[in-house]
Amino acid sequence: MWIDLVMNKKQSMEQHDVIQELDYVQSLLDEASEWGLEAEVVTFALKYMKENPNLAIADAITFGYEEWIK
Repeated sequence: MWIDLVMNKKQSMEQHDVIQELDYVQSLLDEASEWGLEAEVVTFALKYMKENPNLAIADAITFGYEEWIK
C-alpha cells in the first residue's frame, strides 16, 4: 500500500516537471512568434536534436531561441 503512495507521488512530481518544461518551451515559442521567428527557432532546435539525440526538447528550443533571438 505505501509503495503505491510513493509511486503516485513520484508520478505526480514527474508530471509537474513535464508541465513546467512545456510551459517554458511555450513561452519561448510565443516570444519567437512575436518576432516572426517561430519556424526558425523550431528548425534550429530540430537541427540540434538531430546532432545530439539525447538533447531534451527544452534545451533544443533554448538553443534555437538563442540562435535567433539574442
